[in-house]
Amino acid sequence: IMRSFLLDVFMEEGYDLDVAADGEEALDKISKNRYQLIITDIRMPKVDGTEVLKKAKEIDPQVDVIVITGYASQLARQECQRLGAAYYIAKPFQINQIRALVSRLVRGK
Repeated sequence: IMRSFLLDVFMEEGYDLDVAADGEEALDKISKNRYQLIITDIRMPKVDGTEVLKKAKEIDPQVDVIVITGYASQLARQECQRLGAAYYIAKPFQINQIRALVSRLVRGK
C-alpha cells in the first residue's frame, strides 16, 4: 500500500521511477541499474531494508537512501546512519516531508 501510494505521488511530480515488490527484487534491480535515490522500508519480505541499504551503498557509495519504518528505534536509526542512510523516517509521516527530502536529495546532485 505504501509503495503504491509513494509511486502515485512521485509519478505525478514527474520523477522517473522503478519499483520492487520485495528486498530481493530491489537488490536485483540495484545490481543492474544506476539510481540517484532509493526509498526502502525496513521490514520487507525475503531481504530487509537494512540489507538493501548496505548493498546499495556497496554497489554505489554515492546513491542516497531514505529508510522508512513503522518500527522505529534508536538502535535501528543508528545502524542505518552507520550504513549511510541519508534519512531515517518513522511512520506515520507527512507526505510533504518525504516530498521535501526527495526534492532536496535529487536537486543536490
